[in-house]
Parts: sequence; C-alpha cells; structure tokens
Amino acid sequence: MNKIGFIGTGLMGLPMAKNLQKKYLLNVFNRTKENASELINSGAIWINTAKQLAEESEIVILMLSNDEVCENVLTDVFQSLNKPLIINMSTVSKDQSIKLHSKAEHAGFKYLEGPVAGSTGPARNATLKILVGGNEANYLEVKNILLTMGDQIFYAGKIGKASILKLLINTNLAVQMGILAETMALAKKLDMDADLVLNAFNNTAVTTIVSKLKGPKILKNDFSVAFPYEHMLKDIVYTSELHKDLPITNATIASYRQGIDELAREDFSAIYKKYMEL
Repeated sequence: MNKIGFIGTGLMGLPMAKNLQKKYLLNVFNRTKENASELINSGAIWINTAKQLAEESEIVILMLSNDEVCENVLTDVFQSLNKPLIINMSTVSKDQSIKLHSKAEHAGFKYLEGPVAGSTGPARNATLKILVGGNEANYLEVKNILLTMGDQIFYAGKIGKASILKLLINTNLAVQMGILAETMALAKKLDMDADLVLNAFNNTAVTTIVSKLKGPKILKNDFSVAFPYEHMLKDIVYTSELHKDLPITNATIASYRQGIDELAREDFSAIYKKYMEL
C-alpha cells in the first residue's frame, strides 16, 4: 500500500485527504496542526516538516493557496534525500507550475500538476474533476490515487497545460457569478420579484450551474464558504497574466477587487453584496 504524504489541510485539502485516508496510509503536514486533527484522530501520522514528510512518503500531494506558498513548501520538500513523486493539486499560475516542475526535476523528483475543478461539496463527495499535466507515465502511475479524490480526470499534456485549463474554468465561474450578482441586484433595485427573476433565469437560455447553485443562496444572504473570494480573485489575476488583451477578464478583476478588503474570506458569491451597495 502506498504511503502518501499530504500537505495542506484547509477548506479543500481536508476533505480530499479524508477520502485518501479511506484507502491509503497517510502522512500529513500543515502550517497549523489543529487543522489536521481530524485526520490524525483517524490514524494519519503527523509529520513536523515538509522535508520530513517527503522523507517518509512515496507520493507527496500538495493542496495549497498560491504560488508563493507552494514555492516555500516545495523548497523544503526538495531538500529530502528520498525522492517521492510530487502531485501539486494547488491552483498556481502557468509560469509558476513550469518553474516548480523544473526545480523538481533538477532536484531528482517526478512532478505532476493536478489542480481540481469543484469546491467543498465535490471535495467531500470525491466528485472533483482533476486536471493533470506532466509526464503521462507518471500520471498513469498515480491515476487510481487521483480517482480516490475525484470521479473524472482530464489529462492536458505537458506541464502548464492543466494550470491553464484550471484558470480558464475559474475565470468562467467568476464572470458567471459577476453577471448573476449584477443582474439580480439590478432586479431588486427595479422592484422585481427576485425569486421570479431567478426562476426565469434558471428556466431559459441564460441558466448556468452558478445561477442554479449560487442563485438561491445569495437571495438568502447565504455566503457560506465553498470557494473563498480571495482565491477567486487570485485565480483570475493569474489568468490575466496569460494574455495582455482580456477585456472581460480584466473588467471582472476590477469588480472583484472592489470587495476584496471586506469579503476576502467569504464565498466568491459575496460579490452580490458589493453590487447591492452600488
């Protein structure tokens, strides 16, 4: 049985690690040990550093917040004399993914990028869509492990491609949420029945997964976090770095930035609150 090291037991990482723990031996490291307590109580082994975790694992999975955190943690991992296969499931920029892959290979590690599409519900239910980039043989080696956390894999090819795919998906989500928030706020300002408007949206050509899942929640002022606002803004900024002329993406970034100070740790659907203020 593979011994898997898991780094990053936050909103997404914890349920992903719990699904892994059902089938595999698990070592775990996180910046805050308390956030891994549920895993530890279920038999996971707490490891004090990322380097030590790499020393004691055959595969290391990361689920971290951004480029900088991934680089800091992997710098420690790369000091390991043991060379586990690394799967970085964090959402990072394309250039950072390529850079980390290069550093990993230089240090003697196999490396895959494996960002996921889906939020906390699919993470709990192991129905994430996993986007994989890197050496195909390495991917096939860990395919069954990945399918412990998700129900579908999209193999994108060389390193960087899966990161691009993830950013494109999240940018679509951000735009859809932005226009839903703006038009629902406008409907209320114009004294429309919000439930009627949303029902019409969801039964005509403009319906989306976002309008169906987030629409009823925003009308109840339910912004419980499935995907943090600050992470969505981070991802669409990464998308803007892929090409200089992205007018819709750039306008979406500007709208999300208006609420970042007060809404950072709420769900990204909380942009509705900002539109209601305007």
